[in-house]
Amino acid sequence: MRPKKKSKIDATATASSNGSPTSGPAGETEVPVAHGRLTSGDPRPSHAHARRNIRGRRGGLKDMPGMPLDILIEIFSLMHPRDLLNLARTSKEFRAFLVSRSSAPFWKAARQQVEDLPECPPFLSEPQYANLLFFTYCHKCLKPNIQTIIWEFYVRYCQTCKNAMLVPDDYGCAEDYFYKSVQEVTGVKGPLFITAHIFASGRSRYGHLYLHKPDFETAKAQWNTKTTDQEKVRFAEDLANATRERETAINALKTWKVNQASTRATELEDIKRARYESIVKRLREEGWGEEIDKMTPHIVYDLIHHKAVRKAQKLTEGGWQSIKHDVLTHMESVRATRLDCEWVALIRTRLGFLCDILTEYEASLGRITTPSELQAGFADIAMMDPFRGLVEAPLSKDVTLQDFRELHDAIPEAMATWYHDREEEFLALVPEEIKAPDGTSPLKLAIVSFECRSCGRSDMRWPAVLAHNCERTCYYLGDRYRCAVARISMSRGVRGIRKLDKIFAFSKRRASLACGVIEACGRAPDVVTHEEMDRCRARLVCMSCSPITMRGYRMAQNWTKAIAHKYHRYECPGEPEWVLLNAQDTEKVLEHEAVHLPPVFDGPRCVYRCTRCRHRDYAIPAEHCLTAHGVTTPVVEEDYYIHPDAVQSTSFAIRVYPAIDKGGFDVDGADRDVSQGLAIYSSTISG
Repeated sequence: MRPKKKSKIDATATASSNGSPTSGPAGETEVPVAHGRLTSGDPRPSHAHARRNIRGRRGGLKDMPGMPLDILIEIFSLMHPRDLLNLARTSKEFRAFLVSRSSAPFWKAARQQVEDLPECPPFLSEPQYANLLFFTYCHKCLKPNIQTIIWEFYVRYCQTCKNAMLVPDDYGCAEDYFYKSVQEVTGVKGPLFITAHIFASGRSRYGHLYLHKPDFETAKAQWNTKTTDQEKVRFAEDLANATRERETAINALKTWKVNQASTRATELEDIKRARYESIVKRLREEGWGEEIDKMTPHIVYDLIHHKAVRKAQKLTEGGWQSIKHDVLTHMESVRATRLDCEWVALIRTRLGFLCDILTEYEASLGRITTPSELQAGFADIAMMDPFRGLVEAPLSKDVTLQDFRELHDAIPEAMATWYHDREEEFLALVPEEIKAPDGTSPLKLAIVSFECRSCGRSDMRWPAVLAHNCERTCYYLGDRYRCAVARISMSRGVRGIRKLDKIFAFSKRRASLACGVIEACGRAPDVVTHEEMDRCRARLVCMSCSPITMRGYRMAQNWTKAIAHKYHRYECPGEPEWVLLNAQDTEKVLEHEAVHLPPVFDGPRCVYRCTRCRHRDYAIPAEHCLTAHGVTTPVVEEDYYIHPDAVQSTSFAIRVYPAIDKGGFDVDGADRDVSQGLAIYSSTISG
């Protein structure tokens, strides 16, 4: 049977056995207690003696104040002032020993451990000085982690205590009145109190001057005890001298604190740098050396600032094992990002080859014309096989410009396929009840038009709708291949990639209005096409509208203007009542339109394009054709063309005045319009 171990006896028990009971911090006599159990004479409950298991003997330093002075100086000279103050707070004996004036050499020796620390100001004791500099507790409520020192008052305050312990130094306040009263009575000039410029809160942009309330109230109370003028003058002089003395020490302490912060920041950066270098070394041992060598500066920055790397802590083997998974996961994402960037760069190079081949193909067809805008562009071809297959060939395959030239003969077929697919797409938008005659596509019917959900335009017809700009974009986020195509389109100045959203729909309202207009022109809505209606010479006048202003005229409109008249104007009550002008009046209107109403386009877009270089302009590019190509008189469709997505204005039309009963309108104005070729008199309408 194992012998029973003797219980360890507390140091206080040993002292008690020698007949000298010890005194606790509060002065009461302690009863010797063995570890883990109570003596029979202990009146206190067991939980009162529960103590943390501490290595070594308790009370081992209790005799330290009795050591020889030279030994104490040698010990304390190796201690930081923070440690010395913590020691003074352990017991009453140490407090009495270290706070006494005879212990000043110990504090001075401890202060030598702190580099460039200024001497203790004469108005502070050594413990007060150490507490101010090295303990981040609020000096009033002991709240921890108060990093800011109010140097003017030599205190640390939390925000709550700051509001309670500081008073604003405002003009006309009680403090200002007291200050002036002291100066008037004593004649002492200069500041009597130190003021601090303090921000009201951490988010405030403006500060304010404050006084230290305890210092002010103490001075005010002492002032009230002075009875003679001599005492008051001496008091004021002492107060001013103390203020100057405090101000003298502030700059040195502020400079030291800034230097300490800078030194500490440098030390932490050195630790972080050594940790980063150690991690990089271990990553190379793990086989990531090639990846590290390929990292760009911003990728290196991300690794340095990774939460597992950016620690001011020396890396140990155990520490590396704890962060290894996170660091390797980050490196895997770095490698994936690098490979993706290399893939995108290579894809863009190959897309550039494809764009060059398409440019050569378009140049072989001759000059650019309006139909060129209705064909598949670079972004469309890049999304089709076999072109996309060649662009996305494995990275290990060397794809050159010659490889794309071998696909030159496949371009016409790809464009035809694209056009057919788009035609089927728009045919699916046309309602089933709309039937076209045999041999005619429903898309060509005059009542079929499309609207854009993006811009609200509703007069687009086939195939001009293929050139609508809202469907295209040069910015794309998502699929990296589509993104690469969009970027190349933007850099080369060609049409962008098609959006994935379906933005086109059949325009039902316009189809309803078109039926009435076409019937008023004497045509059949379910048979006539856009081209036939554009060639139609009929001109209509709306009799439902009130005569415009007081001049009494109406507008002679072709079929597109007649549809827009009801679609965009709200002066026409109910359904429009169309009147067809007779042949004689129609001929007059057509003659005036040819002379006085050239095509005018709405919107800010450059609708005029050069057939040789795709130059864009808001007006006929006569100057460009002359300076760039030497063409003095540019001809439409030969030297320039009009973009098929251009919106022709419907705001201008020939005016029609009633020929019978000229009363009720401005006759002089009507005669002037007719003489200028802007209006006609018609017997078809009445006033």
